[in-house]
Amino acid sequence: AEHSQPFHAYVMGIPGLKICTASSADMAYGLAKSMIRDDGPGMLFVPVKLMKDAKVPVELDRCLPLNKARLINEADASKIAAGKAVT
Repeated sequence: AEHSQPFHAYVMGIPGLKICTASSADMAYGLAKSMIRDDGPGMLFVPVKLMKDAKVPVELDRCLPLNKARLINEADASKIAAGKAVT
């Protein structure tokens, strides 16, 4: 269930805070390691279901960059134009 006031929206209003979210257990570990090494404040959002379903080994030497996004699925312009606008 989605709450009417999600915590993500509150945190996005804090200036200077680095916000990350992971799509796999391996990414969560790499982002957490990078955030610990970073000098600035940050928050890592990890879905509970992701961690419960994670049964794969994790690379321990891997740090992920905090200033790069990962493209999972690329959409073409026709699919974007046909979709509803998010307001």
